[in-house]
Amino acid sequence: MSHDPLIESPNLIIKALSHPDQELLAPHLERVPLERDDVLARTNEHIRHMYFLEGGVASMTALSTDGERTEIGVIGFEGVSGLSQVLGSNCSPHETFMQIGDTHALRIDSGRFAAAFEQSQSLRQIVLRLIHTSMVQMSQSAVAYARFQIEGRLARCALPPENRTIRG
Repeated sequence: MSHDPLIESPNLIIKALSHPDQELLAPHLERVPLERDDVLARTNEHIRHMYFLEGGVASMTALSTDGERTEIGVIGFEGVSGLSQVLGSNCSPHETFMQIGDTHALRIDSGRFAAAFEQSQSLRQIVLRLIHTSMVQMSQSAVAYARFQIEGRLARCALPPENRTIRG
């Protein structure tokens, strides 16, 4: 078997994939560098690529009608950006950018990932569990912002960013 970037990736989604799912994605993955402030997806624009982060932290932000951005979620080495694509939308409702960069990600064309998602039941199960987890985290953030003073709001981010990142 050839040397495969999936086998070496610290990304937890990639590590959780079965060998057939890794083989399905491997020919379409490209390892790319990511720096602070690199944009992975723009609000209401076509999702061109999905990124399996290998370190760093990406922020997902929502834009209010007055132009203010609010962080609604984060992605680290446990996730992938661009999940709206597999939910049937080729546009992102949020902007996603690197908050902590100087890392790498495995990048895949969003259309190719969507095709693999449709083809593989096991890949679909893993990604749907990730989406569910993201929904739970976003709902807890909404509760914290709506119900608690600053101390309670900060408690949702108690895990220091260093614990969400991998330095290699």
